[in-house]
Amino acid sequence: MKRTLLVGCVVLCAAAAATDAAVVTYVTSADVYIEWTIGDGGISNRNTKGLLKTQWSGSLAEPTAIVKSYLKFQVPTDVLSLNSVTLRLTSDTAEGRDNDGKTLDIWVLPEAYDGWSQTVLDWNQATSTYANDPSGVAFTAGEQVGSGVCNAGKAVATDFSLDITKLLPYVQADTNGVITLTLPARVGTTTYWCDLEDSESTYRPRLILDYEVPEPATMSLLVLGGLACIRRRR
Repeated sequence: MKRTLLVGCVVLCAAAAATDAAVVTYVTSADVYIEWTIGDGGISNRNTKGLLKTQWSGSLAEPTAIVKSYLKFQVPTDVLSLNSVTLRLTSDTAEGRDNDGKTLDIWVLPEAYDGWSQTVLDWNQATSTYANDPSGVAFTAGEQVGSGVCNAGKAVATDFSLDITKLLPYVQADTNGVITLTLPARVGTTTYWCDLEDSESTYRPRLILDYEVPEPATMSLLVLGGLACIRRRR
């Protein structure tokens, strides 16, 4: 009898390991770029500019302007595994803003840094609260999860493939359904991107997740199997 119950528990738990796969596109729920320039005290919030931007003007040792962008995405909290993750950004439509051949880096920040507001975040808050290295080069928290070359043309999308091995722990550790991605500055490089407020909805930043979650039916089996094992042991 004990063996029968044990086998039953194993079968039920094995069945519960089945998953549902999904490919879902999430549009950014908040985004902004912040800017430091010589003489402005580093307080600039550029939420009203209607675009996202990265920039490093001047040398590494003596920058004259540094610009970084922040993006929030609402994502599932029950992700078992990631098959692929893509950040899709569309180059800004304004005159002369072609990102052709430039390289963009993408970082993810831990859940503790999800509390920023696109209407409030400025350079001083970011460098003191949201894990930016004041030099503008790197972050003191989080991890780089992507880097890629931008496609040519205005209003042209570039798909940046993110490292699922590095990104998965941040997604699985998330409890508030928010992931913050950051686009840091690169020395000598400026890029321009459409943001959440763009009038063309297909131009807005998107995170495309190919992921797996537990099937609801088999989760129930897992609970029942566990209960059966517990009761038998008693």
